[in-house]
Amino acid sequence: MIYVPSRATKRAPTVFGTGPEYRNPVLMRLIYEGKNVDGYVIPCLEQNITPSVNYISNTYRYYYKVKGEDVAKAYWFDASGVTTGVKAALKLCFKEFPGMVELIEDNQIPRDEFLKNPEIMVFILDDVLETEK
Repeated sequence: MIYVPSRATKRAPTVFGTGPEYRNPVLMRLIYEGKNVDGYVIPCLEQNITPSVNYISNTYRYYYKVKGEDVAKAYWFDASGVTTGVKAALKLCFKEFPGMVELIEDNQIPRDEFLKNPEIMVFILDDVLETEK
């Protein structure tokens, strides 16, 4: 396993804007090193605390960083039970890449496959960026 310090956003973008960045570089595990983009993952904690429920579990946040950019951008927080709104969330995360948005809109990236293996998005993004050159 290779760990790389990188500047990164704290969360994936929403309709209200992009997430803030961490103040200092964070240590991220490299999961893919491509020609145009690198993929990273960091472990994090999912917490759901209410008066009747106290749920805490370990999960992961997935990132991509296009070569030449300084900041890794989050595109998925692997929260348990999240199965709705996946398509809309991914379109927001990859809106600066029209080829990715088109693939997502055309359902060429199956939701179930993505939920099993979120890192496939960086492989696909690398291919999209390669064909757009």
